[in-house]
Amino acid sequence: MRSGFTLFEALIAMVVIGTLLSIILIVVRPNDVKQDAYKKAGLELYRHIDFATKQITLKNSPTYSLDSVVLSDGTSFSIEKEDDAKYFLELYKKYLIVKRSDKNISEGAITLRSGATFEIELYGDCSIESTGLYNPMLPNTSRAQKSCGLIHFDVNGSNSPNILGVDKYIIAIGKLGLK
Repeated sequence: MRSGFTLFEALIAMVVIGTLLSIILIVVRPNDVKQDAYKKAGLELYRHIDFATKQITLKNSPTYSLDSVVLSDGTSFSIEKEDDAKYFLELYKKYLIVKRSDKNISEGAITLRSGATFEIELYGDCSIESTGLYNPMLPNTSRAQKSCGLIHFDVNGSNSPNILGVDKYIIAIGKLGLK
């Protein structure tokens, strides 16, 4: 008479138990899975915005900074002028993949193809200290000194949860790019 399990039977039992546990964890903790997806989307969108910022400075600024941007038609504007946010929105619109939606653009937001929203806010002074910022590339960011403005983006647009650091992010803009 044989007692106990064979190695093969024990392995099969462990695989079945492991599979059941992973299913239970996904069912019990769906928000964690969603939050991970939002953070991944946030990082990807941050990379696109960072790339667009670099393109703006490389192709439109003789000093490679955001405080002196000159377009090919001779129009010049600066990150230090609050009223020039609309020009930067137009430039970002050029370098980010966007749905053409005049309504959103006129409201100061760009709707990206993924359904995300993007908005730029300039202070008009690059000496202001900004607090409470969340940069997805630097998760512990709580203070960005000497900001010229902010870029707000939401990876899933107006859909919930609309929580800072989960699906909504704020990035400080400095003269030389994103902080």
